[in-house]
Amino acid sequence: MRGSDFAATYGPKGYAAWEAAALDLVTSGAQQVPSVVPVVLSDGQHTLVVAASEDVFAIGEGDDRLRLPLLPATAQRIADAWDMLLPTKLLSTAIGLPSRPGAPVPVQGPVLHLTPITAPELPSRRQNSGASMSQFLEHSQAIDRQLARLNYQGAGLVTGHKKDLVVGRIVRPGRVIIYGWFWSATDGSKDPFTVHGPYLTDNLKASQPIQPYSDAHHDQYVDYSHGVRLISRRAALDGQDVDLEEILKDPTYSYLATDEGPGQPTRYPLSGPAASAPARPRATAALDVRALPSSTGVARALGYADEGLFELALRKLSS
Repeated sequence: MRGSDFAATYGPKGYAAWEAAALDLVTSGAQQVPSVVPVVLSDGQHTLVVAASEDVFAIGEGDDRLRLPLLPATAQRIADAWDMLLPTKLLSTAIGLPSRPGAPVPVQGPVLHLTPITAPELPSRRQNSGASMSQFLEHSQAIDRQLARLNYQGAGLVTGHKKDLVVGRIVRPGRVIIYGWFWSATDGSKDPFTVHGPYLTDNLKASQPIQPYSDAHHDQYVDYSHGVRLISRRAALDGQDVDLEEILKDPTYSYLATDEGPGQPTRYPLSGPAASAPARPRATAALDVRALPSSTGVARALGYADEGLFELALRKLSS
């Protein structure tokens, strides 16, 4: 289903209808499992390779996509249907934080850090309209125009364009954690390492996200800036197949994927709007992470000549 058709059909019916319809597309198999790219996290002693979706959840494909913000219960059902997880704050940062000037480039290939587009910068010049399908579509189309200017060919990691719906310890019952939206100068429109815009001050640089780690919003709130990035449960630790959800519970290795300690929450309660078909697990088979002891092993196993092509180095969160 094309993104514009989905917006026209379900937008007038309200968020409960469009969330149920999105979930039905996933559980029926009409919506394909997203392509993933390896994200390499290492402290020099241990290496964890996780598989992150190339883009946030979207209906449609090509030049007619709708990046659809979702409530946490629906996002969790979709993650479960595809045998995936929502990211932690640390994973969100590793994916979304641009490299500092002069630092080693962790990603050498099709990885695009887009400059965030806020609601007043959209053609309609409206303020944040909350659960507005027309604003969701307008924002998604603006992102596609960014990608077109950068000659994006539809393969590789796209980041910086949405806040992430994440899991973590700070969440309270009935709340959702939103985090991210790091500035980037990939498209040349803004320099994330200088002061600019209404969101940055003299002492706040690009290492800090526009959206701090917060559960200020209730779990029935959604707006145009939210995105659902998904991470496969299938991962590799020091070359061995592992379940990422189990790693997040592990007292020895959880630090590679979260900065909140072992046993942090890994999912949202399944409440709220539901589709007619139950979610059913389906493995994300787009990435084989068997026996990958290093980023070089990842690249070679996937057939890439340059190990930096899809590598994301672990970067510590700014204090």
